Amino acid sequence: MINCPRHNSKVRRFRSEKGFTLLELIVVFTIIAILSTMGIASFMTYSRNQTLVQAAQSLENTIHLARSDALSQVKPSVCTGQVLNGYQIDINTLNNTYSLSVVCNGTHVVSQTTLPTTISFSSQTTATSIFYPIISSGATGGNTKIVLTGYGNNFTINIDNNGNLY
Repeated sequence: MINCPRHNSKVRRFRSEKGFTLLELIVVFTIIAILSTMGIASFMTYSRNQTLVQAAQSLENTIHLARSDALSQVKPSVCTGQVLNGYQIDINTLNNTYSLSVVCNGTHVVSQTTLPTTISFSSQTTATSIFYPIISSGATGGNTKIVLTGYGNNFTINIDNNGNLY
């Protein structure tokens, strides 16, 4: 071995420029993998909860529309020449669908919505039909609750006798 100061400095410099060891790289990639897994799991939970919330908000919007149209006596063309009685929300717990109908000399479906495949009506749902008569602040089938369930969570929509959601 040569004990030349110049040779030793080159050896030292070469060793300091060597890079990362395999163990250091494994530790870093393991930490990245753990953090990524936690992030993906959190995102999936958030996404599933948002699916339930969005389905419930869509149903709430339909209920608000029925109440609003009944109070303002909006008469669709299907009721031309007929007496408008009101608007009705029908919930089909077997098919996980709900529909908005206008009632005038019969019931006419205005719109029908199917819940996402992972969301369903719970057995805790106490109403399958809510009717909003025209020019009335009440609702037939009021004081009820509609419970949507999915991914182990529930979302409850309560309706009082005046047809208000709370």
